[in-house]
Amino acid sequence: MNLDEKESFSLESSEDDFLIRKIVLTHDPDGRYLDSELLLQAVENVLCSAATADPSFQVSDLYNDGAIVEVVGSEESLEHIIYKISLEMLVRCSADSNLHTKTMVLLHMLGKYSWDAKVVLILASLATSCGECWLIKQSYPYNHLAASAGLHKQYPSDLNMLRIQFKALRMLANTMVELAKCFIKFEKLPMKEALLDYEAMALTKTQIYIATYRIFKGSLEFSAQTIDFIAMNQEKISQTTAIAAWGLSYMVPRLRRLCNDLIKQVDLCHDQIGGSEPRLLDDAAKQLSTLPFYHSFWNRSTKPTLDLTKELLEIFTATKMAKVFFTNSGSETNDTQVLLLP
Repeated sequence: MNLDEKESFSLESSEDDFLIRKIVLTHDPDGRYLDSELLLQAVENVLCSAATADPSFQVSDLYNDGAIVEVVGSEESLEHIIYKISLEMLVRCSADSNLHTKTMVLLHMLGKYSWDAKVVLILASLATSCGECWLIKQSYPYNHLAASAGLHKQYPSDLNMLRIQFKALRMLANTMVELAKCFIKFEKLPMKEALLDYEAMALTKTQIYIATYRIFKGSLEFSAQTIDFIAMNQEKISQTTAIAAWGLSYMVPRLRRLCNDLIKQVDLCHDQIGGSEPRLLDDAAKQLSTLPFYHSFWNRSTKPTLDLTKELLEIFTATKMAKVFFTNSGSETNDTQVLLLP
């Protein structure tokens, strides 16, 4: 179920309120669907492997793990969609416009998808375009294969001065993945539109809109720093690494606070739906009152059993053998057949 982007919401900051309205205007879902949770698992594997310099990592793992993810309602394959987004990210990072403008362009590009699909697709594109580069640059000081790849790509040989930047980028990637998990957890809430009160729903949506913007913006920053690294020579590292690390150190804490707030809010929504909700209690009571199972000895039975029996007899061709006896397992069925033999 898509988030209802048309509802109003209140924020203390009029600037944030204006930003959210611009974000919502980019959202125009047309029913496209993909398994965001399954794709995020593949994305997390790629980003975490690249962040920890796992020698067994391959960027192609993203497509292998996500190969079974189908984009319902789109004529394009998942691989092609991710490729287009990755290319757009690289183009936008090279453009002269500011980061906000680039972020809004990407939001418009993914306007047809649900909110959870948007953030997972942008992270998948980030993993595709930047994962291999970051793995090589973290591994080649002690891995001969990575060293050869880094030499071929003309990466700087001494990366000690980039350790703080590496750490900040790892934190950024991990935080964005955790935020995406919150999106998916909220989308999986049963009957949330009907069961959540207005305040809980509005506040959660507001945080999701802001988090979407921050994830897109963070992904662009991650991609931009990757491009800068590829073009960076040894002398330039010392001049730019402090500035880059400072920019990330400002972005990561804001994302982390937003992530913590969203986790708490989604957990509250779970509690609200699962705790003493009258409609859920009524449905559960009705289901329990039907007594779906009872033993069949001494001519005892239940209505669901009788209904199923009638349905089976209607499709059974051997009318002279039209008897139904239910058992609990295949082994019990075989044992009963043996006992019934003359």
